[in-house]
Amino acid sequence: MMYKAKNFLLLYFSEQFLRFVFAGGMGAGINITARVIFRNYLQIGYELSYIFAYLIGFFSILFLYKKFVFPFSDLPVRSQIQRFIVINISFAPLSAILFIIFTKLFNFLEFQEFSELLAHTISIASPAAITFLLYKFLAFKNSSERLQEIIK
Repeated sequence: MMYKAKNFLLLYFSEQFLRFVFAGGMGAGINITARVIFRNYLQIGYELSYIFAYLIGFFSILFLYKKFVFPFSDLPVRSQIQRFIVINISFAPLSAILFIIFTKLFNFLEFQEFSELLAHTISIASPAAITFLLYKFLAFKNSSERLQEIIK
């Protein structure tokens, strides 16, 4: 049992996970920068700014993950994109709800100047631990890597 847990945890202590975190941070930076531009310079409401920024971040992160984190997938590119979309659509409501909740919480705590930025950062970072595994073993899978073999 301990061996299984160790093998599973080693997935998170790998060069690939570090690349995932780095690429995710870059994608998050693109996402957040886009939201700030939409919100502060184009005067779009915070909900719509979040949605537009999410879409820009979505395509950025797809490219970054495909190119730098999971380049050896043996799935057809179309399947990788479809699976990536399904995973992201699945987590989009959670991210959006967290964004709204944390924005309201930070406004209530009188962090108005930074409430949207903090809420946005938390909302897009929250699903990372789960999505790493979903991307690795579903969206960008390599037939030589199987979760069952890792946790045996």
